[in-house]
Amino acid sequence: MLEQYRASATFFLIGANALKHQDVVRDIVAKGHKIGNHSFSHPRWRKISRALRHSEVSRTDAVLANFDGQEKHDFRPPRGEIAVSSALSCICRRARITHWSRDSYDYRLSADAVVSGMRLPRVRPGDIILFHDDQPVAAEALEVLLPEWVAQGMSCRRLPD
Repeated sequence: MLEQYRASATFFLIGANALKHQDVVRDIVAKGHKIGNHSFSHPRWRKISRALRHSEVSRTDAVLANFDGQEKHDFRPPRGEIAVSSALSCICRRARITHWSRDSYDYRLSADAVVSGMRLPRVRPGDIILFHDDQPVAAEALEVLLPEWVAQGMSCRRLPD
């Protein structure tokens, strides 16, 4: 569907899932999408030690490097939770922390509700929209939203390198 609308995206991947679904990750990269770091196991970020947070990020970067050759990746913390030590670690590694400007809530709403939520207020150029690919709701909502956004003159691009 992304190809059909000439849309590219950034997929923030959980390291353990990337190892389990290597064919999917290869396909994401082959189609020109960007991959980002979403930790190795998606823990409660503020409830784990600094050392474990560092391990979660570095292990995932190592896994992702096997697919795109990049040493470091943009980091989207699990549940959007960030710790000061993680922020400092990303600054030292010169890796960006990425957050969204619009949450689709596709992990708890129906596709119709996601579509309604994305229409009001209207999505604007530059918005970073959070969708999840582990269930069909995002795809169902995007089947409606992508053609609307394209008709409005918008394009969907991955985050810059």
